[in-house]
Amino acid sequence: MDFETARQAQADAAAKLADETGITFNDGVIAVDLAARLDAAKNDTGAAEHEWLDTSRPLPVRPFGARAEEDYERDVRRAQAAGVSIDRPHWQAAADAGEDLVHELAAELRASRLEFAQGDYDRHLDNALEGARARRDQQAKQKRAREIAESLRTPTAWDR
Repeated sequence: MDFETARQAQADAAAKLADETGITFNDGVIAVDLAARLDAAKNDTGAAEHEWLDTSRPLPVRPFGARAEEDYERDVRRAQAAGVSIDRPHWQAAADAGEDLVHELAAELRASRLEFAQGDYDRHLDNALEGARARRDQQAKQKRAREIAESLRTPTAWDR
């Protein structure tokens, strides 16, 4: 999908959301963007085509022997790809315990991103809906005030 098509799809979704909920178009645009971020966070499993990028599952670690350095270097690459960092002492301690530190840190980061994305979406939508309710209430008050003012201007039998 090219940029213009994506932008039009976002605008259409925002307009539909605004029509359905009474929020402003701008709040709809933000909500659509936050929903896309939330979907991305939900769909991020850490899976990758190459083992040295995959954090979706724990990989075996060998804390000792000739393969230990190779496993550590692989895990440094996995950590960088996942957006986390590890150092040798922490990796070694986890490896000694048979744990894949990169998998654990990446899973925590994904859970945190999901929690923040859900919170951002929920807060924005709650605020936008509250704004829509306040606008409806204000419009109803203004309409009632106009009706009262109009009724006061209408001549009655007493005025004749």
